[in-house]
Amino acid sequence: MKKDVEKKNVKKDKVKINKKVLIGCLSLILLIIVGTGLFFILRDTSTKTIQLEVLPKDIYEWKCDIKDKKIVKLNDKKVTGDTEDKNGGIVYEKYTFKALKSGKTTMTFTYTNTQNGSFGEIKYYDVVVDKNLSLTIKERNLK
Repeated sequence: MKKDVEKKNVKKDKVKINKKVLIGCLSLILLIIVGTGLFFILRDTSTKTIQLEVLPKDIYEWKCDIKDKKIVKLNDKKVTGDTEDKNGGIVYEKYTFKALKSGKTTMTFTYTNTQNGSFGEIKYYDVVVDKNLSLTIKERNLK
């Protein structure tokens, strides 16, 4: 009789453990699903960055012209890299743009001489902002 009671207690303990394991697994799966969903919801698609190479201590800099400033705006411009490198190291100008309203426009970047206004290189970008303010910027291939 005592052995039967012990067997029943062992079965109850196993059932309790199995319930805990099952609840833990379901909680983990739910957490993964919710976390993944939040990632896609909270991911900011309304900003994009363009990075353009410049030479340190060069007399040229990139100038940005946005055709329709009601669709997208320049949010930030930063220079990164070793600007004091006298051996020709690489420096980048990073431009961050923010979507304002849905539509299409273009941006032109001109590598301009700061001393006399002449230019070296021109890059063209097509900009699309959808109804959810998701921003897409693609460099136009002119070749």
